Amino acid sequence: MKTNQLKQELSQAATTAVQAIADAASKATATIATAAEAASKVVSTNAATAAQALVVKNIDGTSDHDVLNSLVATTTINFANLKDSQDKFHLEMKESFADLKNNYAERLGDVEKRIDINGKRITDLETSKTRQNVMMSIGIGLITLLVSLMIYSLFRIKV
Repeated sequence: MKTNQLKQELSQAATTAVQAIADAASKATATIATAAEAASKVVSTNAATAAQALVVKNIDGTSDHDVLNSLVATTTINFANLKDSQDKFHLEMKESFADLKNNYAERLGDVEKRIDINGKRITDLETSKTRQNVMMSIGIGLITLLVSLMIYSLFRIKV
């Protein structure tokens, strides 16, 4: 019965670990999708600004320069925002997998403690059973000896 219980506990721990990994993978997928969307926005914004720069006509002689300056400024800001998003993603992933690692280690430690406790109990039970068998053998031997002496003393046969 204890073996089945131990198997169930191991199965539950494994199921929980798999679920935690699946949750972490789900979070990672969502974060990657968000980062990809942010990168796509940066690229599309920069492409739109570049297209605008190509369309603008240099009527006054300085408008191309202004548009290009704003393109450079916008691109710099967008890439800085993208870098921040990537840094946040890396931090979230590290925290997520650190939690997963700690959680798995704690659960595995609990299972190992239970296995050790049950192993000690089984060893104690085996020792107790062996002692009982030895004592029963000694007791049966003594009872046999006493019964033999009693029968001998009651029915002394003279030869």
